[in-house]
Amino acid sequence: MAINGTGGGTSASILMRGFNASQFVDGLNTRSYSAGETAFVERVEAVNGPASVLYGQVGAGGLIATSLKKPTDTAIHNVSVGFGNWGRYEATADIGDNITKSGNLQYRVAAIGVTQGSQTDYIHYKRVGILPSIKWKIDKKTNLTFIGSYVYTPNDGINWVGYPLVGTLIPNNGRTIPRSRFLGDPNVNESGATSAEFEYRFDHIFNKYVSFQQVFRYSNSKQNMNQYYEDYQSSDGQTLYRNAWKSRDKNDNIGLGSRFVGHIPTGLVNQTLVAGMDFRKIDVSQPLTYDFNDFPIDIYNPIYGDIGPNYSFTGPDFTSVSRAFSAQNESSGIPKVVVI
Repeated sequence: MAINGTGGGTSASILMRGFNASQFVDGLNTRSYSAGETAFVERVEAVNGPASVLYGQVGAGGLIATSLKKPTDTAIHNVSVGFGNWGRYEATADIGDNITKSGNLQYRVAAIGVTQGSQTDYIHYKRVGILPSIKWKIDKKTNLTFIGSYVYTPNDGINWVGYPLVGTLIPNNGRTIPRSRFLGDPNVNESGATSAEFEYRFDHIFNKYVSFQQVFRYSNSKQNMNQYYEDYQSSDGQTLYRNAWKSRDKNDNIGLGSRFVGHIPTGLVNQTLVAGMDFRKIDVSQPLTYDFNDFPIDIYNPIYGDIGPNYSFTGPDFTSVSRAFSAQNESSGIPKVVVI
């Protein structure tokens, strides 16, 4: 298992057996430009290898399933603060309790705020997020839970420019570039994401043999980027020439999963039968704009604030707009045998 991504970005994926792992949240396949927040996660499970028999269309490498924090019968009052390298400061809160004396209404709120620098000047990671949830115990056999979340990451820590070979691994006449050197421009240094999500969970137990479960989830995520990236280095190794690109990506994801679960005792063997249907709709928009003009910078004595990129059709630019829409409907009946 490995992380597939650049820097500390918000949309890095997890590799399992060399493939991008499918990511599930509360039983539904999800796709977002904003990485999930670990402060909002109650449990993480990994299935290594193909799992389409159980979960429908998933990656060949496996899947990562996370369960979000939800109201519990036990009161929760947790607050934490932390600090770390590169000026990292973090605060989290996780609070939950009963709303009514009878306990048929419960709430839970998880929140996080974090800021951190990096070894590179002008590259930062900042994030704030909140996950409120309410659970309604309609009766002893029926529950309804509403979950919402909002995560704002104005700086995701990505540095697309990087460093050239000459001046780092290969010294240039005995000179090397400091690790803190930023070869982009503070005025052209945007890379972040936002996500807003809503979920409801409904479950009802008909009797000791049959129950019904349903999960609906909607997510809207956006990713903004405007940065330089490396083009080529001058023959004397003194100057780095850069191009620029800009994007305003958007992703809307709707998922609905419904299933009946049956528990059938047959002597020494208990059988669990699952029959249900999943629906998933994804709408992705990925507009990319490039400025192929050369923007030089002295890697040993950088001067920032020169003329920035011009994303217009009057220069040697290129615009690519990619839009994808897909809808998927799956139904399955999956028997599981549990031997006592």
